[in-house]
Amino acid sequence: MVHTAAHLLSLLPAVLTHGVVGYALVRTLTDEPPALGFLAGVLPDIDLYFGRHWRFPLVHRGAVHTPLFVLGCCAALYLATRDRSVAVAAGLAALSHLVIDSFTDMGIPWLYPLSARYFSYDVEMHGVRNTILIWTLVGAALAVDRRRVRRDRTEDDG
Repeated sequence: MVHTAAHLLSLLPAVLTHGVVGYALVRTLTDEPPALGFLAGVLPDIDLYFGRHWRFPLVHRGAVHTPLFVLGCCAALYLATRDRSVAVAAGLAALSHLVIDSFTDMGIPWLYPLSARYFSYDVEMHGVRNTILIWTLVGAALAVDRRRVRRDRTEDDG
């Protein structure tokens, strides 16, 4: 493994944030199961398990933190399900991961394989304050969506 158990545990809030954001996006913007959004939202962090001695692009925030990887996963999901809305929902959640990680000091290689340059905007999205802000916004979006669903059900019954 790349990291010690203690280091992986320290990454848990960031990984969960990606899952929660993906969940909320799929829940509020699509008709697909929100669990798909959670899974797709954390998918790019599979690279946390790459070997310690591997080199770029098989490192954390390497090839699997790129639009090309997301596109490939969406294409594979579409081929497996023949359901475009499932692939789009998963892509939305996975792209949210890339956007969030772009707002850290490390960034991600948006243009890979054309360029290995990392693009970053050091806002430190995984810091305590911004993590709380993200979770608050997600909670608000889910609360508003829940009211919308409740209202739609009432209109359907009436």
